[in-house]
Amino acid sequence: MAKRLNIPPIVIGLTIVAFGTSTPELVVSVSSALKGSADIAIGNVVGSNIFNTLMIVGCTAMFAPIVVTRNTLRKEIPLCILASVVMLICANDIFLDKASKNVLNRADGLLLLCFFAIFVGYTFAIAFKPAAAGEAIEHPAAEEGTEIKSFPWWKSILYILGGLGALGAVVIVIVFQPEIRGILTRIGQVANVFSIKTIFFRPSGLDEITEKIVEAVLELQKKAHGALIVLEKRVGLKSYMDSGEIVNSDFSKKLLCTIFYPGTPLHDGAVIILRDKILAAGCVLPMPTGAAAAEQSGGMRHRAAKALAAETDAFVIVVSEETGYISIAYRDSFRTRQSKRELEEEIKRHWRELYED
Repeated sequence: MAKRLNIPPIVIGLTIVAFGTSTPELVVSVSSALKGSADIAIGNVVGSNIFNTLMIVGCTAMFAPIVVTRNTLRKEIPLCILASVVMLICANDIFLDKASKNVLNRADGLLLLCFFAIFVGYTFAIAFKPAAAGEAIEHPAAEEGTEIKSFPWWKSILYILGGLGALGAVVIVIVFQPEIRGILTRIGQVANVFSIKTIFFRPSGLDEITEKIVEAVLELQKKAHGALIVLEKRVGLKSYMDSGEIVNSDFSKKLLCTIFYPGTPLHDGAVIILRDKILAAGCVLPMPTGAAAAEQSGGMRHRAAKALAAETDAFVIVVSEETGYISIAYRDSFRTRQSKRELEEEIKRHWRELYED
């Protein structure tokens, strides 16, 4: 579109291309300055200019010769050097003003913007002066008889909108970088589940809490600390919770192991857990009576686990401090010497319906 308006290529490079490629740098520098990262704000500009001058021009010249016009040598390149000199003067407060540190303040920023306004005025003068005076535009490709390709208006507008969209996307990525990093981190954390559902929908949490409970039970087994752990299901256990101490805390391995540490006030009772919460500790569970008591064997924890499992739908885990065996009780079933895999499968089987609701 710029070529259809007879705007010289050098003006296109100085304005349209330069502004478009420098806008992300503007966003980075402003956001860095607002966050107090002055080194990034300055280094971004200085590093970009060095990279553009040495790397980009150098690589381009390696692939194809670059024809430099007289105006570029006499005006544009000196203007580039002048911009660097002006910034050097504005930033050198210690040498020029005997200040304690070098600071680019609002006055310096205003001065730099004034020089930028002069530069913009110069580029517009280049763009419109030849058209008004009927002069030929100096362009090497035109001198060599090379035809400059021109696109239809609709295609030019489409390219402009596409460029603005891409530029906007870059700006959004820069401005919302912390939020985007957080989203990507969350996706990365659930990617190892190999389930598309967990990426687009919130995971149930069953796998996570199962892993935590199993790790805590294995730690108790390793240290030979007795434990009685009740996983509540549909039937409420409030009456048993009232017999102990209300905890109502997020589940953690350290907390559970601390509760069952020998000698602590709550280590002889049961811990009641629902989902990812430790509801109560030191709870007193029912004991079998009559014929049932005579038939049952094992320690106090094992008998209490069997009695509670028979009365409710709770799933009970027992760690024996004498043998170190892990046992599970549910309804009339009682199994001992459970492995890690078996314990994981049983917890998921009993709690799956809670997490699918």
